[in-house]
Amino acid sequence: NANANAAALGSALHRALEWITRPGAPIAPGGHDGAIRAAARSFGLGPAQLEVVQRAVQAVLGSAELARFFDASLHLEAGNEVTLAHEGELLRIDRLVALPGEGARRTWWVLDFKLGHTPESSPDFAAAYRQQMARYRAAVQACQPGDEVRSAFITGTGRFVPISG
Repeated sequence: NANANAAALGSALHRALEWITRPGAPIAPGGHDGAIRAAARSFGLGPAQLEVVQRAVQAVLGSAELARFFDASLHLEAGNEVTLAHEGELLRIDRLVALPGEGARRTWWVLDFKLGHTPESSPDFAAAYRQQMARYRAAVQACQPGDEVRSAFITGTGRFVPISG
């Protein structure tokens, strides 16, 4: 089933990035490759699928445009798989990063990993993805009322796709 395969690939990518970029945690034994292999195993991926996840992790972590979201020395705060309650709903944010903003303000980035190369071209993008990101931004803004909150997708090819709103 193509949908199940895509879901397993996406889940493995999320898990590998979560383990590799966990704030304050050392890199797993075997480096990034060990974390990627363990994530792939946890979702029953075969060798070809493992390669897809490896390429995606390398693209994301090797992207100069995305470096600010993964370089802990630049972060005021950062977390993976951040759960927030907002308006009676539990939300899970793939990655949340606070960077210095203007003056005492911080700029919070709500980041959503999408394995697809162009999530913005999906027919559902305008509706479902934008609504999801708007809820995430509203939840973070409620917790950080004096700060700026922005959002973006990070693709499996290392692209940065900002979401306005």
